[in-house]
Amino acid sequence: MDGLNLLAEAQAAGLRVEAQGERLIVRGPRQAEPLAKRIIEHKNDVMQALTVVIRILAFRRQLADWRSAGRHGWPLFALPDVGCPPSGTRACISCAALILTAEPGHVIARVRCIECVEAIRLAIEGEPTS
Repeated sequence: MDGLNLLAEAQAAGLRVEAQGERLIVRGPRQAEPLAKRIIEHKNDVMQALTVVIRILAFRRQLADWRSAGRHGWPLFALPDVGCPPSGTRACISCAALILTAEPGHVIARVRCIECVEAIRLAIEGEPTS
């Protein structure tokens, strides 16, 4: 089951889902207990989805700040407290996660991990095209 769909169902049911380290915390109305159990059964998917949601929210804030400053185009999209990786490293420019390449020693400039690419896509979804 898709973790993002479970989080959407949880929100609609009034559940609050959060990660505390390796623990998954689910709080909300008792009548949503069957959904809470499904969420716990799919803990790994939900934990990964929470990471994506955090990225989406951070990227949406950056986009809103960018637009309110009257800028056009797109901001760099980087997670807070994550500096740009040093030049020549194989790391995502948004979250600094290491990225594996097909050939050892192959250097990629300005690359993003698939999780950040998807979070950016979801963050800008619905943005007017100009």
